[in-house]
Amino acid sequence: MASTVRPKVLVVLICLIALSVPNASAQDPTLRLAAIQRTFQDLTKDLVDFAQAATRTGQDRDYQAAYELFGIAQRSMDRATLAYRLVGIHGFVCEVDRAKLRPIVVFELDMMNKEIDIDLEATNFYVSTTQNQAIVQRGGDLRAELRALQGLVRKFPAQ
Repeated sequence: MASTVRPKVLVVLICLIALSVPNASAQDPTLRLAAIQRTFQDLTKDLVDFAQAATRTGQDRDYQAAYELFGIAQRSMDRATLAYRLVGIHGFVCEVDRAKLRPIVVFELDMMNKEIDIDLEATNFYVSTTQNQAIVQRGGDLRAELRALQGLVRKFPAQ
């Protein structure tokens, strides 16, 4: 009986240790930026589909909201790509080059942060103008990803 208890205890201990160790991918901003970039890509596909469907059904307000949200998602995907590259390059170069590069990266990410603020306001507006629940849902997803991207952009100078 003692031999059957030990493997169970060992499995429980291994699980507890695995759960208590921080996830390295959650701490790596480039991995999170890549995930955000993929989400923006999915959002652009969905929103352009919603805009096309609204065109076919003659729903002008839904078309306008979906089209504008599509544009925001597209720009945000480009921003996530730029942030991914900037942070990746910053982390890759030697200390001397990193010191030279850091002000440029911080400036670009600061500008990106301001653009995200504008897109968050626009997202809130366009989500409020539509009755289409699919557009509202994906607009909410867009807003959440914009906030996630902004959180990473704001954290960079502290890293």
